[in-house]
Amino acid sequence: MKILITGATGFIGSFLTGLLVARGDRVSIVSRDPEHVRNARSNCTVVGWLPDLSGYDAVVNLAGESL
Repeated sequence: MKILITGATGFIGSFLTGLLVARGDRVSIVSRDPEHVRNARSNCTVVGWLPDLSGYDAVVNLAGESL
């Protein structure tokens, strides 16, 4: 599956991203600081703004307040 995640650097997002990549999914991450995330998650695509969502099978929004 091709999955887009916002909030992927948080507690839950980091865990979820790792699980999805290990499962073989193609994960894209939306981040305000793409270069920082790109260094930490070299196995994911990192973008600084929302791309066209029509090519994704799922979108997970975890951005916002800390849990």
